[in-house]
Amino acid sequence: MFKDNRKDIHDLDYGYLGIFKNKIKALVIGGGKVGYMKAVGLKKQDIEVAVISDRFVEEFNNQNINLIYDYFSEKYIDRYHFFVVAVKDYKHIKETLDKNLKLYVICSNSFDGNLFVPMIVKEKGYTLSITANGSPFGTRFLIKKVSNEIKKYDDFMVEMKKIREKVKGNLNKNTILEFIYSDDFYFFYKKEKHILVLEMFFGGFYD
Repeated sequence: MFKDNRKDIHDLDYGYLGIFKNKIKALVIGGGKVGYMKAVGLKKQDIEVAVISDRFVEEFNNQNINLIYDYFSEKYIDRYHFFVVAVKDYKHIKETLDKNLKLYVICSNSFDGNLFVPMIVKEKGYTLSITANGSPFGTRFLIKKVSNEIKKYDDFMVEMKKIREKVKGNLNKNTILEFIYSDDFYFFYKKEKHILVLEMFFGGFYD
């Protein structure tokens, strides 16, 4: 009987760190179709991305992406914050990235990297990031389910952000924030009575 000796999928040590996209530079190593998809995905997130390879698939011709015609070497390490390794022969690249304490994704074996890229949905009031512990199909399934459920709160979150900005110097800030981020206050928001309720409880600080 064959035995799957990988670490149990429930025990994978996933963690999340958010990034400020305008401060991050990414390098995709590999100019094939996988490298192309990863580069386009990063670009759609407004992350500055370049791709390094000795050759590129023709799909790159239709994209405004910085292409570096070269082989990856240590001289590129300090120019980028994280790396997407989209080549099959990656062991020497992994060694270089590990030595320099870089964050990276290994496309051909995601468990060999030290970083993963979850699926992201960005709306006006929130950004949702989710993974199904290594299953892209499962992630797409879940993100549709979760997105359909919480999208109704998008405009509410935008409005609450405006209120949050106005109470930054208020002595009752924490009390007000706890009050507005609640199902009861969302009920009044849907009835378009939330401003009146705020005035009744806290006065007109938001004017």
